[in-house]
Amino acid sequence: MAGTPRRWVGPLLTGVVVLAIAWLTLRPAPADAEAAARSAFLCLYPCGVEGLRDAILNVVMFVPLGLVLRLWLPRGITALLCVLATFGIEGTQWLALVGRDASLRDLLTNTLGGLLGILLAEQGMALLRPTARRAAQLAAGAMAAWLLVVAFGAVGVRPSMPHTVYWGQHVAELGQFEIYEGELLESFVAGVPFPNGRVNDSERLRAVLLGDSLVVRATVVSGPAPAGPAPILSIFDENQQQILALLQDEQGLSFAERTGLEEVELAGQTVHLPAFPGSRPGDTVHIAAGHRRGELFLRATSGHVTQEHRWARSPAWIVTTLNPFVRRIMPSSWVVEALALGLLLLPAGYWVGWATRRGSAVLVLCLPVSLGLGIATRLAGIPLAAPSLWAGSLLGGLLGWVVARTWGGAPRPTVD
Repeated sequence: MAGTPRRWVGPLLTGVVVLAIAWLTLRPAPADAEAAARSAFLCLYPCGVEGLRDAILNVVMFVPLGLVLRLWLPRGITALLCVLATFGIEGTQWLALVGRDASLRDLLTNTLGGLLGILLAEQGMALLRPTARRAAQLAAGAMAAWLLVVAFGAVGVRPSMPHTVYWGQHVAELGQFEIYEGELLESFVAGVPFPNGRVNDSERLRAVLLGDSLVVRATVVSGPAPAGPAPILSIFDENQQQILALLQDEQGLSFAERTGLEEVELAGQTVHLPAFPGSRPGDTVHIAAGHRRGELFLRATSGHVTQEHRWARSPAWIVTTLNPFVRRIMPSSWVVEALALGLLLLPAGYWVGWATRRGSAVLVLCLPVSLGLGIATRLAGIPLAAPSLWAGSLLGGLLGWVVARTWGGAPRPTVD
């Protein structure tokens, strides 16, 4: 009976992980074909195609594979299988899948993820049931990592525009987007007509876009709802980097502006207003979007009906950039953001529970939360983090502490 888990659970979990990886990596992505064409195989970083985001996701994706394989196979065979798997995936993407960009970066990060999974499998008990001294070290490291992520997010969500030549576009036909079939009647950016073509003074427009207050306005006659995002107004630069975009799709309106997270090759933030008024074909809609005092806003008015929402720039947006499924920030996204920050702090709370007998977990966990959501956000010049992020972070850490105290009981001796 003792060998049963090793004999059956390991292969079963491996099958589940392999199917999940195949589903994530071996499907065509036509919408990404243009970006894939600009990706150089030998480029590691920076590459201009969300390279850091892809690298992080590749590592995270292959950690479970290395872990579950190591549960039932020797270390050397596990490492070899991880390498063969990544070569198989990248080769298939290169030869047969539209919109997938195989690269040396992917090969290295996939392999690194598999090796980290092997390490986790071999060190699992030392991490799950550490000594008090080791738990204190792990808790300190986890809290420092959480604080670093939040501080980086606070800085990264601010607008960041490159010193390049800009091109404005009205209802552009761009390969990565659908075509907007409505009619654009008029448009303005910061009170002047929205550019259509090469911008003669890109530095002046850049200064406007980086100002404390920015308003982009458009009056349109709605057409049929496009199947995917379709740009009404957009600004790209000479390197085909998106600077700003106002879009419609079948689910609503979206607005995006370039931030520091895109500069380091994470994904950008797109705020989304679902089911806006005047979305029926033939309706005249007045749209306003932009930022003011650290908040993004999006407003649509048709007749006497107005719908508007505001989103305070949030350090948790750095987590949404890594979401492989939903990349838009909606009015309800605060729930996901709070949950994400809580899950990130959960390991720290778990190791705090192993490190001490005292019931001081709240005080200990308040330190990184206060530094990250309080001080770091203010120093970065964005609004103080919403109460939901404070509550979600602390609850995640306390959940980890409860699990540790429930499962582990009193801390183990400090001798390693």
